[in-house]
Amino acid sequence: MNNRDDRAWQPLEYFDVARLTAPHGVAGELRAVSLTEIPGRLEALGRTRLRRVDGRLEEREREVRVRFTGSRYLVRIEGCDSRKQAETLRGCCLTLPREAAEPLPEGRWYVSDLLGCRITCPGRGAIGRLTDVIEGVGSDIWVVQRPRLKDLLIPVLDDTVISVDLAGRLIEVRLPEGLWEIYGA
Repeated sequence: MNNRDDRAWQPLEYFDVARLTAPHGVAGELRAVSLTEIPGRLEALGRTRLRRVDGRLEEREREVRVRFTGSRYLVRIEGCDSRKQAETLRGCCLTLPREAAEPLPEGRWYVSDLLGCRITCPGRGAIGRLTDVIEGVGSDIWVVQRPRLKDLLIPVLDDTVISVDLAGRLIEVRLPEGLWEIYGA
């Protein structure tokens, strides 16, 4: 399961902290979904770069004003003054430079660093690749894409994760009893 992406992997220089979901009104404002757990992070962004839907990071920074209305985030972006312009930004992400990100405690990782890692399990060997993380109520859930099989959903619990080697792009897990059988190995 080794592929060329493992050898060339470098941590992202910018993290996605909010996804722009839709225009709001006619003056260029957009609705956004927060991708960060840190209170006040979005409102404090100031200047930031946008990550386009295709994954390309815009070269220039833009001034961004974010406000929370009680049920959603609304974003005003420099250079976006109409609903038509806002529509072109649907699906883009607001980013934060890695050096401005909060350090994480032991046993926590940035999702962007985990995506693409190979997943292995003692006794089963290579399982697949981590393709997504679903934020759950009690714990996150890792979505593991398996060749020619249904995706495997693994709850991220203290006794599930054995080791994470970001540089080696390898995560070793202990599957909860019966999980492999549920997904029809």
